[in-house]
Amino acid sequence: MAMISAYSFMTTTTIQKQGEELNQLSRLLFNKAAGKWYSGITVEIFAGILGIAIGIFNPTRDLRLILTISGFVLLAVRYGLRLWFENIYDRAETMRRQSVLTETLNWPISPSQFGEWRLKAGKKILDAFQLKSRDSDYYATQEQAGSKRLLGVTLESAFWTRSLYTKISYWVWGLFLLFSFATVLIISSASLEIIPQGIQSAIVYVIYLFLPILLSVDLLGWGLRLNKLIASIKEIECDLERLLQETDINEAKVMRLVSEYNCQVVQGFPIHNRLFTMWHDEIQRLWDRR
Repeated sequence: MAMISAYSFMTTTTIQKQGEELNQLSRLLFNKAAGKWYSGITVEIFAGILGIAIGIFNPTRDLRLILTISGFVLLAVRYGLRLWFENIYDRAETMRRQSVLTETLNWPISPSQFGEWRLKAGKKILDAFQLKSRDSDYYATQEQAGSKRLLGVTLESAFWTRSLYTKISYWVWGLFLLFSFATVLIISSASLEIIPQGIQSAIVYVIYLFLPILLSVDLLGWGLRLNKLIASIKEIECDLERLLQETDINEAKVMRLVSEYNCQVVQGFPIHNRLFTMWHDEIQRLWDRR
């Protein structure tokens, strides 16, 4: 109650505007973080291909030295992009959690804290926010501020996150199976007597050099993690739906489920805005038909 009374001069409209702006800033930051993550993966793959090229074509000593240094630089860039991604993603996730509590429970944000988040968002994100504010009907629930609104918002977020993760998991598992099948096929072809011995050795060598790239991208690991996240979020959804049927919704129960959901998404897969846009209409139709 102390926090509420300290900012009692803030109207409900002002608090809601704070939440909406903070939520949109977090979405823009998530997209920026995803861009760094995907860029890092691309750089890592390119560095691996460069290593394969050095191994296969056996360039001159000077060129090999240049290419090797370039490979180390690319790996350093990849490491830097990963750290950059984690920093932006953590900031966006903190802002998202606060925005949800502000929009659903009317929890105000102090001017100094809000100013700090605007500062951390950066000029480009703030400029992007001015050009593209959030849609007025971003959340489907029409409930007034309180536990029921928090429950509805979390349920909708969980549905969208699970649906997006399911779509992404199809791509991840598809790529993993494709690479696995191609590897088995190439190894099997190399063992046939119709292929000259020299070419067989070259094929095996290329596969040997390509395997570290597959391991670093970790398609299998991401596929397993996404499956686990999808199942966990589905359980949270079911608990939220059951709680929604109760006449007297207990705020403590809602907050527990919200915390469980937050624990899942904090370790989730980065969703680029292009992926979100590509699947938006389909998922929206599924949500509308619930």
